[in-house]
Amino acid sequence: MRKNKFTSLILLGLFAGVCANPVYAKDEFDLVDEDQYNANNAARHGRIANIRLFDEQINADAHLNGMWSTSFDWPLYAIHSAVLPNKKVITYGPIDSKSGRALNYNIWEPTSGNHSTLGIQTNTNVFCSAQNMLVNGKLLITGGDKRPNGPGGSGIRKSSLYDPTEDKMLNGGIMAKDRWYPTLTTMPDGRMLVHGGRISKDEAAITPEIYNPTTNTFTQLTSAESDDIYGIKTKGWYYPRTFVNSSGKAVFFKGNHDGIFELDVNANNGKGSLVEKSNTGGENFRFYYPSVEFEPGKVLTFKANKATQVINTNTYKARTVASIPHERIWSDATILADGKVVVTGGATKRQKEENAVKSADIYDPVADKWTVGASAENSRLYHSSAVLLANGAVLIAGGGPPGPIYHKNAEIYYPPYLFTSSGDWATRPVITSGPAEITHKRKVRINYSHNRAIKTVTMLKLGSTTHSYDMGQWFKEVSFTTSNGVVSISSGSRRKNEMRPGYYMVFLIDDLGVPSEAHILKVKL
Repeated sequence: MRKNKFTSLILLGLFAGVCANPVYAKDEFDLVDEDQYNANNAARHGRIANIRLFDEQINADAHLNGMWSTSFDWPLYAIHSAVLPNKKVITYGPIDSKSGRALNYNIWEPTSGNHSTLGIQTNTNVFCSAQNMLVNGKLLITGGDKRPNGPGGSGIRKSSLYDPTEDKMLNGGIMAKDRWYPTLTTMPDGRMLVHGGRISKDEAAITPEIYNPTTNTFTQLTSAESDDIYGIKTKGWYYPRTFVNSSGKAVFFKGNHDGIFELDVNANNGKGSLVEKSNTGGENFRFYYPSVEFEPGKVLTFKANKATQVINTNTYKARTVASIPHERIWSDATILADGKVVVTGGATKRQKEENAVKSADIYDPVADKWTVGASAENSRLYHSSAVLLANGAVLIAGGGPPGPIYHKNAEIYYPPYLFTSSGDWATRPVITSGPAEITHKRKVRINYSHNRAIKTVTMLKLGSTTHSYDMGQWFKEVSFTTSNGVVSISSGSRRKNEMRPGYYMVFLIDDLGVPSEAHILKVKL
């Protein structure tokens, strides 16, 4: 695919957007000069509003395989990406390809293509931390790297809170343990489980903690402490892939092991409990493969040699499903608006640029079938990220320090459901209004306009990705009725332990499989 002169155009029902090389102040932690930045964009590309196409023509097979934009500039190495309740995207990572410092974050507006880059005001090195969206609308970031005040690869106890309404990074609570490469998981009561991570190269953080957003404090789960499970030797500390089952317990897998573990944060009077429930057989899990909950209680996982399993987090059993077409080390798995899973990036051999896989592999859980989709311009290996945007497309960015590639750029993957067989953008349902907040007990009413019937309604929790693992996304197809341009989503399809509190994208999908742009709503406690 040739280089694009028009750099960023994002499908949003209508398309608009531009981006260019960032203009930084002398102090790399200061705000980017946005006026100059936007002026550069305008001079370079012109202001084009309400545009639906970038400058390539739609591929003839886009309705089957999807399509990629060409690569466009990004202000930093997007090691961490998260979608915000305002539909913007926060990414953070180093600006300097030679450093392990992440003292900058960027807010990207998909509708305009504009960027604003700030230094992290808490002066915390959040390189290789964990991030996930809280019920209060703030992004919690835990742990990070001791550099420049200590050895690289050693954890820190600080946490930060990004407030989208104020566009500020605030100090959060202090953890009991230093953590580097931890995991954050939203629990049914709105608290956030933090576990895993490394204190130093010789010591793991073996005691989980629970964060209370109301008090901004962390509490240790001392009865869930385990050196065997979280220890240094087994890589158990490395971003444990964690999900929540219908009983409200955390279920996770870890690198170099075939076990399924259950963590009950409420057991033993709030001190927690941790047990191994079963093993999956065959190859062990690896810390460089993604895992994704494509349906409540069903997690798609990957092992060596293209082996693919679905783990039932309620029964703790595993079943083998169709093998992924390509071995994909350091890839990302992203749930699409219709519940299919797209795997992007990665390589057949670890950190080998010449073995990079650039195609999108798409899994249909209903048919248990993989499709090889269109190919990207760039490889995306270690330290890349991917998130589903509210417009139904996927932002893929990063891949950088420590190499072998340094991609300070991004691409957009447009899934097949955005195209018609005649080579046009599909006409989409349009959500005209909907509630900002809901409870589990009340019916949800969404107003829409469209000339076709609505066949499916889906809800997808906002994504938050780093190191081949999205800690935020969770998907459910919900039951509904339609009448006179109103979709009514039944409360019975939203069980509290399944649909944890927080922010969700709601997609209306017509009888041709075409999704609307998402409506964002908050599921309250």
